Amino acid sequence: MDIYTDYANWKFENHEFMQNLIKNNSASISRFTSVIMVVDYLYDQVVNNKTLTQDEQTIFSIGFDYIYNQFHIIKTIWEYQCKKDFFLLNLLGKTINLLLYTEEFISEAKDYSLQTTELLDLKTKIEHCLEQQKNAPDEYFMILNDIISNLFEQNEIEIHTIDQIYTEIAAEYGIYEAEDNHILENFLLQKIEKRNKK
Repeated sequence: MDIYTDYANWKFENHEFMQNLIKNNSASISRFTSVIMVVDYLYDQVVNNKTLTQDEQTIFSIGFDYIYNQFHIIKTIWEYQCKKDFFLLNLLGKTINLLLYTEEFISEAKDYSLQTTELLDLKTKIEHCLEQQKNAPDEYFMILNDIISNLFEQNEIEIHTIDQIYTEIAAEYGIYEAEDNHILENFLLQKIEKRNKK
């Protein structure tokens, strides 16, 4: 089984969950919309018997891994902290995003062999808020920003999150316009229209 078949199976297994996130305008999916779109675009190229370049294969692989991990975290929170309540999941969207960003920065810090103690402490506090079904205080966002500034900027390391990178890739492919505020919904509508024309 290759990675493209794995992706197709994953999409099938998580289709209903993803549709519910979109239907409820969940903030938790908005931060990596561009990653979903790019990976889906490249998957369609493979389905249409087009050969991906080595760079595109790498983009697909990294993107799929990222989506898989993000959905796993969100789905775990939905199942255990939110008791499968999509309304509550949506209410906690900004805190879930804060957790996901913190997780990503922890991974980046480890890649550069930087100290992760402050990030791990913040992650624990965010998880505690989610366990109590509460949003994290606004100050936690400022704390994360301060940690990132001290950790990366002082070491002269320029960090670009995965969603930022894939937003640029999506724009290069012409998948959506940069100013589009409903990119995932529009992307899915375009795909439906294309299928209806066949």
